[in-house]
Amino acid sequence: MKTINSIYELTCEEIEKIVDFGIYYKHNYDKYLDACKGKTLLMLFEKTSTRTRVSFESGLSKMGGHAIYLNYDSSNIVLSELKDEIRYIERNTDIIMARLKQNDDFKIISDNVKIPVINGCCNLFHPCQVLADLMTMKEKFGTIHELKLTYAGNRTNVSNDLTSAILKFGGTFYLAPNGSFTGYQSTSEKCLIERQDKQFQTERYVSCDDIVNCLRQSDIVYTDSWINMESFNDPEKAQENKEIIKKYLPYQLNNQVFDVNPKITVMHDMPMHINYEITRDVIENSNSIIFDQAENRMWVQNALILILLDLYEEGL
Repeated sequence: MKTINSIYELTCEEIEKIVDFGIYYKHNYDKYLDACKGKTLLMLFEKTSTRTRVSFESGLSKMGGHAIYLNYDSSNIVLSELKDEIRYIERNTDIIMARLKQNDDFKIISDNVKIPVINGCCNLFHPCQVLADLMTMKEKFGTIHELKLTYAGNRTNVSNDLTSAILKFGGTFYLAPNGSFTGYQSTSEKCLIERQDKQFQTERYVSCDDIVNCLRQSDIVYTDSWINMESFNDPEKAQENKEIIKKYLPYQLNNQVFDVNPKITVMHDMPMHINYEITRDVIENSNSIIFDQAENRMWVQNALILILLDLYEEGL
């Protein structure tokens, strides 16, 4: 395990190893305060971020390492070929996290270096988020096996990895409303998603418009922003965004969710657009574990870094 591109590409054993060590590390982080002393993480950002930058930078500092923030558009990557710039970067760093607009570019990075590379989010996948989600689920339910989850809203990079995770561990994934993923930007990316989608051909994957029936059968309801965060305030996208909001408003997470299923657990990967995909009263409800998810980004990512750099103890 050198490259972390998607949940789809990880085995159940690899996922559980990361999640279980994440929980152990969270409660025993003081044992690893100098684990990454002398180690450098390169954080390459093409997409905007709050949680990814804060969690990786703060996390590596907590382990005695150093994180370099590199903005894609203000670096020489925009002048040279990515594969050449990244081969230079490899000679100065121990591990790379890349948050990019295209998965094709992530593959260029991972194919041209020998050090570990982590996908910090791209148009197709968000493995760091979903590893944190799984860690939070295990803390809440005591297991990540056979959970039933409703994903409400637009299918995204997060839902791609979340679907893989739930189905891999014998759970049921409800997508409401029924919809296909269109976020790929090349033939290779489309083929990758089509290969992944073959695993969805199971009775445990339900894509439908009846969110009420889905909620009744679920342990968890999960939502994400309906609109790409870079496009939310773009005046050129205003009409398109208005149409998206109209389409998904019937699937908003508001207090009616608890009328259908009073015990359901609420999750959101953030950032949240209040009164669009979710309302404030749901965020603050005792059934919400949204901020636990957000906190666990750092814990599980630190665990992942320690595993990738072979700096953790086996058998914990």
